[in-house]
Amino acid sequence: MLYTAVVYTPGKKHHRYLVGFELDVLAEQLRSQVRACGLKDVGQLVAITDGGNGLEQALQRHLSDNLATVLDWV
Repeated sequence: MLYTAVVYTPGKKHHRYLVGFELDVLAEQLRSQVRACGLKDVGQLVAITDGGNGLEQALQRHLSDNLATVLDWV
């Protein structure tokens, strides 16, 4: 399956687009990009997902245990 990810900071000063076929590999790359955008010391990190199988768990493993997620945001 092809996975996509977008990272952007408040005010959209930084934004990164990532694509990959392996969920855990993409989530690890996402973590690196989040840090590169200066988001390592945020109070709350939020992920918006489409509810695909295993997405929330992979993001929590690679980004934060207390990651807030929003499902099917339009």
